[in-house]
Amino acid sequence: MGLIKKFVCHQKPERCFKIKKYTLPLCSRCTGVFMGIVIGLLTDFLRPLWEINAFFPTIAFMILILPIAADGLGQLWGLWKSNNAGRFITGLLAGLPTGATIRIILLFFVGI
Repeated sequence: MGLIKKFVCHQKPERCFKIKKYTLPLCSRCTGVFMGIVIGLLTDFLRPLWEINAFFPTIAFMILILPIAADGLGQLWGLWKSNNAGRFITGLLAGLPTGATIRIILLFFVGI
């Protein structure tokens, strides 16, 4: 199980949320991404717009992935140091359209 978790998230303790003395197993960014995916799957918030334009989820994904990319690259290049709240928010923004897109794919290919 530990090996699988390492492929999902780097799990650096300083980037993980803490509840009392317990450190959560995912970093704040991955927590936001996975939470966004679940919310996107459950709410299917892009569906009304998808019915208007089939390419909208892809456009939304490309736009909402920009903050996580900018934050990650800015931190990698030493331009700034992110905090856990910022990591969580950018992860959530990237996860929402990802979950909605997964839902649309499931509807299209599987009929779920």
